[in-house]
Amino acid sequence: MVALGGVSLYGQQPLEDLNSSRYQVLDAPEVEFFCNLYRDDFIGDTLSVDGKNYFFSQSPMKQFTGYMLGQTDLRLTERFGKPSLSLGLPDKGYVLHFSIEKGGVTQVDRATYNGEIYPEDYNFKPMQLDRFFASHNVKKEKGVWLADWLDGRYRLNGMQPDPLYPSRNERYIAVFNKGKLVEICEDTDKKNFNPPMVDLQEKPKGVAVKDFAPEYVYFKSSNGMRKEKIEVVKKKWREKLMKSYQSEPFLDKSCGEALMKAWVKDN
Repeated sequence: MVALGGVSLYGQQPLEDLNSSRYQVLDAPEVEFFCNLYRDDFIGDTLSVDGKNYFFSQSPMKQFTGYMLGQTDLRLTERFGKPSLSLGLPDKGYVLHFSIEKGGVTQVDRATYNGEIYPEDYNFKPMQLDRFFASHNVKKEKGVWLADWLDGRYRLNGMQPDPLYPSRNERYIAVFNKGKLVEICEDTDKKNFNPPMVDLQEKPKGVAVKDFAPEYVYFKSSNGMRKEKIEVVKKKWREKLMKSYQSEPFLDKSCGEALMKAWVKDN
């Protein structure tokens, strides 16, 4: 379980860091929230703006109940030591394609089957979402579904994310106001994300990892690992969490769970 947690929470890091057994991301809900917030789906929906294609880091369809259309994907990050194709992240079985039309209004162009849930012969074929959208009160004008539920900040990638080479991607934030695209800017928070890590070599012999209470945590820097007192770091990350979470238009389930644990802990 420790290995699974380390991989899933620190999924934005280069492969060599995932294989390191010395450092592990600090097990704190405030840190877990951001690890999940910045994690990519890898099978993301697309957004076309002025001829350029972007890939949503987390599918905006997650704002809807039943967005997996009755399907389930119970695979883990690793199964018997072998990573699954979805890397344990929800594969809803389809990709939604958005575009920006006149006046900055976002519309749904099409949806295609894609992924590991549906039979292979479904892949890349068109699919219908009319019944689903109608049941969720999505507006349709002139035969086109309007993505007016897009409201707030959404993370985008400049190319389809690759878990093995995360540093190759350009990261952006798209800001929407009730379906209208306001701006696209660089996502510096995700780009510079540097979570606190625990040095397991400091763990006393005979103490389990889950019971290890470190005095210091470590951050990557250009000069190696920089350390700080854990009490100071926890306070900073709690303040960061309280300032950040309300600006998100929706939270993935794992983010919500981390937020709840942080809230319960605070009270």
